[in-house]
Amino acid sequence: MKVLAPRPWLSTQWCVGFAWVFAWVFGLLFTLLCAPAFVKEAKEAAPVAQPVTPVYQPVEVSGHLFRLEVAKTPQQKAQGLMGRSHLPADGGMVFLLAKAGRPQPVSFWMKNCRIPLDLLFVREGRLVQMETNQPPCLQDPCPLIVANQPVTHVLEVPAGTVRRLKLRLGQPVRFLEELAAPARLP
Repeated sequence: MKVLAPRPWLSTQWCVGFAWVFAWVFGLLFTLLCAPAFVKEAKEAAPVAQPVTPVYQPVEVSGHLFRLEVAKTPQQKAQGLMGRSHLPADGGMVFLLAKAGRPQPVSFWMKNCRIPLDLLFVREGRLVQMETNQPPCLQDPCPLIVANQPVTHVLEVPAGTVRRLKLRLGQPVRFLEELAAPARLP
């Protein structure tokens, strides 16, 4: 009787090892060949963050016309005029605060502002409070500027505007139609 030599490729241990190698190689090839398609699909599906074009609101305060950047969203309101180092004399920001047409209690601070501001609080189309020449905040926590009554809008304008235009409480504030920012040239 002749003894046959063992055949290692038929052993259970060898078959299991071969299956693992085969699965690993197949997985690697699948990943290399199919991953670019998945990445492309994910890139196409992912929303691309576009720079937000500011919206400007023409606002007339006692006969003087301002062109104010609008802060509507919570992110815009939180950012405010932080980091700005200059404002034109007729520029600034308007905060739209009314919820369902109702005035809201508000408070502001000057954290991370680089320039002093005048804050004009508006209710029912009239100036109801003015906080003038508010300095940038140099301490932490920053002091709060609190409205003495619920308001619908707050205007942040360059410091000295109230004095320069001789604004007084009770003067009218008119919000004209909303304008988009002009397109920027390349």
